[in-house]
Amino acid sequence: MRYRAKEVSRITGIPVDTLRYFEKIGVISPKIDKNNNYRYYSAWDINFLFEYLNYRKLEYSSKDLVQYIHHASLQEQIDMTKKQSDYFRKKLDHYHMLYDQSRKHLDAICTIEGNLGKIEFKTMPEYKYILYRQNYYFYNAKTVSQEFESWLGCLGLTENVVIIPKEIIDTQGDNKYFWGLMLRKDWFEKLNMTDGENTRTIGSAQCIKILVEAKEEGTFHYQLLDQAMEFIKEHGFTLSGDPFGILLTRSHDQGKIHRYIEFYLPISF
Repeated sequence: MRYRAKEVSRITGIPVDTLRYFEKIGVISPKIDKNNNYRYYSAWDINFLFEYLNYRKLEYSSKDLVQYIHHASLQEQIDMTKKQSDYFRKKLDHYHMLYDQSRKHLDAICTIEGNLGKIEFKTMPEYKYILYRQNYYFYNAKTVSQEFESWLGCLGLTENVVIIPKEIIDTQGDNKYFWGLMLRKDWFEKLNMTDGENTRTIGSAQCIKILVEAKEEGTFHYQLLDQAMEFIKEHGFTLSGDPFGILLTRSHDQGKIHRYIEFYLPISF
């Protein structure tokens, strides 16, 4: 039984132009009638199309599928399938991390109103981070390093972090802060990231946690931590490291910008 292109298109749902493309790359090889230039497809051609479409859903490349369907030995197919299975395992791990990050973010923004200004004790795990600006000066405006590009590849799993040097708070000096990207250390390792020249570590520490609110551009100041610093002094603690904050969200309510930043202040007793 032979089928014309329009019939194959109805059977498979593949547009006629796409059938021509599949012929070009070698997925199918219809017979061409030299008298009228019509293409005729066999049941085998249609089977190949369904196989191709099925495997494409498994994200094989077109080139690999032509090899898999038409040329590969059983062992080659085993090897190709194993490679693709490993690809999905890594992808699944990545989506699990994205899901965890999304749930964490949802929990954080759902509790903003109840937690604003609330002080808690929190033991923080280790983080890795890289800075990209000081106040309003961006380090990478002229040249983007390979190290920073690798961090950009982790967006979605990173946090926007702001770090205030401890000495600025201790001396009540000029407003100085650094923005960067931060990543959990276990995820940093799972993503096969490596420490570069500009990668830094925030060690695990007992911290005072407080959610603060900054307004529009230009209103961020280390004085947002005054309430937390008063708490530290009143209870006989000492600020033992640079406070760092995670930007939870920037919302627009009642015509105003509200930036909510979850700060962690390392303490010693």
